[in-house]
Amino acid sequence: MKAGADNKLQVVYTAAPVVEAIGKADVIFFDIETKGLNPYKTGPGFMCGLGIKPLDGPSFYIPFNHYDFINDVPYKSAPLSVLNEIFEACRGKVGVGHNPKFDAHGILQDGVDVFDVFRIVLC
Repeated sequence: MKAGADNKLQVVYTAAPVVEAIGKADVIFFDIETKGLNPYKTGPGFMCGLGIKPLDGPSFYIPFNHYDFINDVPYKSAPLSVLNEIFEACRGKVGVGHNPKFDAHGILQDGVDVFDVFRIVLC
């Protein structure tokens, strides 16, 4: 990929740009941000963001459940329904993640089962 604007992280609130970028990519990098260390103790709302990037494609961050605890107001967040669209586009691809088993359990707490999405997952 050439250096430039395409290498910047894009914060998005819908699945469409991510699904389009995933397209025919064979390898997808992903990582979630969370509100804790135990998805089963925290339960729904555990995940607060997804970082995802197809190999040789743009980087995306999708915020979920973001909250300003100082001012006691929610930040703009994407609806959790975008997860289904994004991970369906990842079906059968190679996933690369940092602690992907933890991420899969965290995503599951918000109602999306990704355990059978990727053909293989690398850590």
